[in-house]
Amino acid sequence: MAIVCSLAGLILINGTISSGTVVGIVAAILTGVFYAVYPVLIQTTSLGEVESLTVVLYMAFFGAVSAAIFSWMNGTFMLPLNTTVLLCDIITAVVNSSGYLLTCYAVKIIGATNAGFGSMLEPITSCVIAALVLGETMKINVLYGAIFIVLSIVFSSLGDLLSERRKAAK
Repeated sequence: MAIVCSLAGLILINGTISSGTVVGIVAAILTGVFYAVYPVLIQTTSLGEVESLTVVLYMAFFGAVSAAIFSWMNGTFMLPLNTTVLLCDIITAVVNSSGYLLTCYAVKIIGATNAGFGSMLEPITSCVIAALVLGETMKINVLYGAIFIVLSIVFSSLGDLLSERRKAAK
């Protein structure tokens, strides 16, 4: 139920269904699948015993090397053109690494499932920041989408709570 609500929320936030929307939703689903590997590995392997900052350091390093290789192979690799682009790259790297660091920390405290559904707040946060910083208007479909995403988090948390109560009752 949580997954259905989160997908419904993403569709509502996007606003329309078109071939581009379907491609975007499939890309979002694949992103979720790929991102799911990270918290699961942290929770189920000895990677969870490694300091979070070290995990993020190696992940960022191998991610940067992989991105450089792929962009070089398809002819899109380029060095920052000026200091503004370089500064934006640095800010993006810090923000992205901070997100991974917090995800690693959250997985160690609340588990991979809850951390994963908690990260579903990202589209809501993006919409709010776009409204505040870029002046975009938030349409009613975005509000409904946000409600569905929050419901997915609630359903996930309730499932864990019920599971814990069942274990305690045995």
